[in-house]
Amino acid sequence: MPYTALSLPRYCLLLIGFVLFVWASLAAAMAATAPLPQMERLNAINISLGDMDKRLEAGNQQDADLSQMRHSIDELATEIVTIIGELTPRAQALNAQLEQLGAKPEEGAPAESQTIINERAETSATLAELNAGVKLAETLMVHANQLSTRISDLRRTAFTSSLFARSMSIWSPTLWKLAGDALPGDMAAVQRAFGNWAADVKQRFEGGGLTYIFGAFLVGIVLHWVRLRILPRLTWRDPSNTSPSRLQKVVKALGLMLGRTIPVAGANLVFYLALDSENLLGGRIAPVISWFLFSIVFIIFMRALSDALFAPELGAWRLLEVDDETARHLSRVTSVGTLAILGGTLLQSTVAAVGAALSLVVLIDGLWALVVAGILVWALRGMKHSEKPETNDFGPYVPAEGDYRGIAAIVGWLAVLAIVCAVTTGYIAFASFIVSQVIWILTVIGFYFLLRVFTEELVEKLPARESKASLFLQTNIGLRRRSVEQLSVLTAGAINIVLLIIAILLIIAPWGMEKDDLYAPVQAIRTGFTIGEISISPIGIASAILTFAVVSIITHALQRWLENKLLPTTGFDAGIRNSIRTAVGYIGFFIAIALACTQLGVSLSRISLVAGALSVGVGFGLQSIVNNFVSGLILLWERPVRVGDWVVVGSEQGYVRRINVRATEIETFDRSSVIIPNSNLVSGVVKNRLHAGKMGRITISIGVAYNSDENEVRQIMMDCARNHPSVLKQPEPNAYLVEFTDNKIRFDMFCFVGNIQESTSVTSQLNMVILQQLRARGFIPPRPFEAEPWHPTDRGNLLAADGRPFTDDSKT
Repeated sequence: MPYTALSLPRYCLLLIGFVLFVWASLAAAMAATAPLPQMERLNAINISLGDMDKRLEAGNQQDADLSQMRHSIDELATEIVTIIGELTPRAQALNAQLEQLGAKPEEGAPAESQTIINERAETSATLAELNAGVKLAETLMVHANQLSTRISDLRRTAFTSSLFARSMSIWSPTLWKLAGDALPGDMAAVQRAFGNWAADVKQRFEGGGLTYIFGAFLVGIVLHWVRLRILPRLTWRDPSNTSPSRLQKVVKALGLMLGRTIPVAGANLVFYLALDSENLLGGRIAPVISWFLFSIVFIIFMRALSDALFAPELGAWRLLEVDDETARHLSRVTSVGTLAILGGTLLQSTVAAVGAALSLVVLIDGLWALVVAGILVWALRGMKHSEKPETNDFGPYVPAEGDYRGIAAIVGWLAVLAIVCAVTTGYIAFASFIVSQVIWILTVIGFYFLLRVFTEELVEKLPARESKASLFLQTNIGLRRRSVEQLSVLTAGAINIVLLIIAILLIIAPWGMEKDDLYAPVQAIRTGFTIGEISISPIGIASAILTFAVVSIITHALQRWLENKLLPTTGFDAGIRNSIRTAVGYIGFFIAIALACTQLGVSLSRISLVAGALSVGVGFGLQSIVNNFVSGLILLWERPVRVGDWVVVGSEQGYVRRINVRATEIETFDRSSVIIPNSNLVSGVVKNRLHAGKMGRITISIGVAYNSDENEVRQIMMDCARNHPSVLKQPEPNAYLVEFTDNKIRFDMFCFVGNIQESTSVTSQLNMVILQQLRARGFIPPRPFEAEPWHPTDRGNLLAADGRPFTDDSKT
């Protein structure tokens, strides 16, 4: 073939194709050998965890450092969970691909194509790398959890050590002497600190500053005016209203508490920001001012909460069930207690700001704890008053049911005893902690009570009444009143659970727990947790519930469509239609369970193992349940009993209304429901009067006098049956003389009707017609048949009539 020179365009195209081929080959090779990007992140996490491990080994870590490390570990753990979520689906997909490719052929087997060999090798290599990444991530997750647990233990140990640090007793003369010796120097330090701060304020004022301070005062005046003039109109509780609803009480109580607290909190916040803007919060005085402003807000809040709960002068608006004397007493205790809190907080923050001597700090903390204990004693002694009558004859009234005041009194006296014992034995820090906890717990419980009552009245009980919200849900959305009530109860229950969890978390927060400790369980629930080999996450649970609900809704819709649309057009009887409908329900239920388990990550093989384990229990305690279930399936398949059949089971008879999984419901003729286990219908004797069809035989029995013409009686009965429209012509009716009695001849007539369910009415109609015909011909006497008395002489008279003498031998 002669050589042909390539043209320039063709040469360029070949060159470009060659370059692209080389580039694609290199890219594929680099992709095959490039490490996973998640591996680099895991290596960085491994280094960070190792550094934290070394820092913990070195020791001497402060609580703030430990808290920061805990926060960093939680962030790393979240990233590890994310990486596992990225790698696991890819590994599962590659594993499924390898299963489709199959194992390598054995020696002597037909050779595979090179494409399959290469594909298996590449997939195996990638899968091995992914599995290595997942294992490394799981190992790092374990390491992170160990470090987190270790940090929590260290912080808990440090908190316990500081809480139970022992000093001198409050009654120790040495403590009082040391505090007295240190008092002059500490007082001078306090004077210098406040003097320096006052000098700074004066200097700013003379220099034309303090603009923000004046602005803050103006804002405070406006908020105070709003608090005194406008908000009381909105939260005013009418004394003339002697029977307000509970919703009105709690709404006014919440409005009163928020209306009194929010303006003060806003004014203090603006004043604090103004001081900070003027650079007047520097130095030692800053904590004192901060605690002072916070204490004012807390005092206003506590007094508003007390007034909202107790309403000392408005008994009709009181939320707590206490008498007027107890309410006024607790209100006075709250007022005095808030002043004690303000004084103690100022003293503690002041001595802490100037770095006072330890003896003076211990003395102030101990005295403040004793003052609060005294206020608690005062409050507890006043709670004994009650409206219950007391008489000299019967003694004090003892309630039949428990009272929350009794539990509160027990806890309160235990707290007082613990405070006194702690300050006496030198555990001043523990006593101060108990005091702060008592104040904090009472505050949280009071606010939680208000919110719970508000939720109960607004969300749960209001829709149950003829309210606008209830009518809106019923008219516009189409919900029934019972559905609205159920929805409101469920919503209120969910809100109450959330409020209770928040209250518990707030109560336990001061016990050495921070937001990371409280958020860790929530984070674990959000990201999921592992039980054995099954990973459970809220997303998986929600998906499983949603899948089950969707499949169940589709199944019920299909059942309704079959029952109301398709099956009525097929001509099947009610029993077959019910069997088809029930079978579709069973199939849909099992499909929903299978799909929900798949969403949870539970394979059908694990379900089979669980079923095998349950089979042991079936042999012992679940045998009857499974027997009834299988019997129900037999009833649906063989259909010896169908819905709508007239059955007789023992002494009960009626119509089959429903065949369930465990039992069958039979409605008797008096509209009672008889529940019969399915196993009784399968293994017992059941008379089904409609199994072979609706045609059935009825029997008419009647007695006539001995002087009646038996042929005429028989003909009358058959003619009456032939003339009845419900009696079938074939088989034709027939009557028989069946019995001679002492006073009558009994005839039985048998005839067939097309619908055995009409047998009662047809029998009654035939009896009435036959009775009229026989009575008209005199075959039935006007009075009931009576047997004449029988005497031995009657036999002699009969024998004499036959011409035979009556002898003793003739008796036999």
